[in-house]
Amino acid sequence: MAYFIVVFLLLLPQASYAYLDPGSGSVLVSVIVALLAAAFYFLKSFFYEKLRFLFKKQSPVHKEDYDLVFYSEGGQYWNVFLPILRELDRRGQRIVYLTSDPRDAGLSSGLEHVEAMDIREGHQAYYVLNRLSAGLMVMTTPGLDVLQIKRSKKVGHYCHIVHGLEDTSTYPPYGVDYYDSVLVNGRHQEEVIRALEAARGSRKKQVKIIGSTYLDVMLEELEATPTDTLAVQAGRQTVLLAPSWGEKGFLSKFGEELLENILEEDLNIILRPHPQSYTAEADLLKDLKKRFAGNDKLVWDENPSGLEAMQKSDIMISDFSGIIFDYIFLFGKPVIVTDFKVDPRKFDMNGLPEKQSTLMGLIKEDKIGYQLKEDEHRRIGAVVKQVLQDNRYAGYIEDLKKTVWLYPRESGKRGADFIEKVLKDVRR
Repeated sequence: MAYFIVVFLLLLPQASYAYLDPGSGSVLVSVIVALLAAAFYFLKSFFYEKLRFLFKKQSPVHKEDYDLVFYSEGGQYWNVFLPILRELDRRGQRIVYLTSDPRDAGLSSGLEHVEAMDIREGHQAYYVLNRLSAGLMVMTTPGLDVLQIKRSKKVGHYCHIVHGLEDTSTYPPYGVDYYDSVLVNGRHQEEVIRALEAARGSRKKQVKIIGSTYLDVMLEELEATPTDTLAVQAGRQTVLLAPSWGEKGFLSKFGEELLENILEEDLNIILRPHPQSYTAEADLLKDLKKRFAGNDKLVWDENPSGLEAMQKSDIMISDFSGIIFDYIFLFGKPVIVTDFKVDPRKFDMNGLPEKQSTLMGLIKEDKIGYQLKEDEHRRIGAVVKQVLQDNRYAGYIEDLKKTVWLYPRESGKRGADFIEKVLKDVRR
């Protein structure tokens, strides 16, 4: 408390006619800075001590040691975990499932051996995760020990599961460097991880190819009773527009002009805005709905799942989004990617050798999709028809799929086998 009184008195404005030489002024400034720093760290320590007591009192997670823990930062990752969780549950393995999303389907999964808890988000979640006691921790979150989630000294093994077909070069820097193991979809992801390890001289981790968990779930959904909510006009080819949101998204950049150009070529459009667009770009969507009201060639898709839109379309236009690879390899259909500028310093790709191939690189090379060139949005309809007639994409996609998405429908079993093996090693 004495610190605060001294600082308060020093900061009071008072008239002074005394001369203060530069040396004394420098010392005085240093003293004030030191006192302010001391006050800051005192308050910070006090705050975290109260926070620690509160979280420890409220959270049941710290009351015991766990064998196996899964953590999801959002409900959108539930399908990434589901096949493995179902298989482990079938085998009778006890699991704790932690989530930062109160709407996560995992909180009410009905799996007998899964105990699910909502640990909130932000500092509350980080507090729980950074002090967790477990044999094995499985997460989709990149940046362990780099961003907010730190390695707990009481966790024996950290396993990352890749949540998309794109490779980890699109992760933030050092995205998987400090994990002990990584579960991947195919050889392309393993190659990128090994290339980064070699370039950095970092510790070699276990990398296990298990296939794609969430694509296995999508295959199950496709085989279920099909939905029919999108009234796409027969007799025309259909373009699926799946933009990201914000000023860099192509809907924001090209909007009405892009839609008009496609419709002029007698093509159907399924427009599936990013969920965030309904908040961040509400006026834009309102204007577009008004402008094209009554046009039977344009259908808006607001369904939670995009599977029906993907299935009913012949080609997709998107931007820097992992959904393009789901579309390419699940349906074998081509994509057009709008021109995007990426600062490699913000991603792990910055550490890759130039010769290292990535999925985004294959689009730039015009092998699995077409990258829209400058001003081509003005003739996008013609470009769509050109790409639809180009048969080389289908052949290359089918060949590449054999290395990108291995073991379809087997990811749950293969992932569970690996996790059980790691648990045995941790227990020794």
